[in-house]
Amino acid sequence: MMKENPFSVFKYQPVFKIDKYKLKKDYFKLIKSNHPDNPISSNTIDVSKINDAYKILNDDYLRAKYLTKDVDNKYINDNRNDLFLLECLEIESKINDGFNLDFIKKYLENKIEECKRNYKNISYFNKWTYYRNLLNKIS
Repeated sequence: MMKENPFSVFKYQPVFKIDKYKLKKDYFKLIKSNHPDNPISSNTIDVSKINDAYKILNDDYLRAKYLTKDVDNKYINDNRNDLFLLECLEIESKINDGFNLDFIKKYLENKIEECKRNYKNISYFNKWTYYRNLLNKIS
């Protein structure tokens, strides 16, 4: 992960909700104005920093992870209950069996949306991590 604040690279406020269309336009502007092959390039920002910042800001999960990185109890066990972990194991088993993948995908997408709305709550953020990993197994 990058050390520089990805929001400051794009001169954005550090908030979760961003306009991805504007982000993409700003990304191309920054790349163009800082590209080493551009003779009139201001070249004040390393292109790799721009790419790293864009990757974080463009991904809801990575952006939420960055915004919550200073939470004191970041990765401690937030009392995830056994039922949640059992649910994840059951979902993973169904994914591995190829069982009703469209339904599972929609279910996980809905759960992720719920987590996005509550990402500042460490419990939701941790669940988002599990749901995201399960969804990636389908995709």
